[in-house]
Amino acid sequence: DGSTSSTSGGVLYNFSNGVGQWQGTNAAGGPWQSNEFVFQSTDSLKFDINLSQSGRYALYNQQQTSFKISGRTRLTARAR
Repeated sequence: DGSTSSTSGGVLYNFSNGVGQWQGTNAAGGPWQSNEFVFQSTDSLKFDINLSQSGRYALYNQQQTSFKISGRTRLTARAR
């Protein structure tokens, strides 16, 4: 399972050891561990969605309900 990092500007969750308990709502497939978007030598999480008007999508983790984000000024998620 992934581990967290509390360093400012660092990786919040490391998927290099798998996806852990991460799940997605309205996902067409996944989530999967991916090396398409490697950041600071850690793998990323990938899941497929079918975009629709007024669609809502979410990623969540039953294993860890909160992340320490104090001191961070930006939280980034990338979609393509």
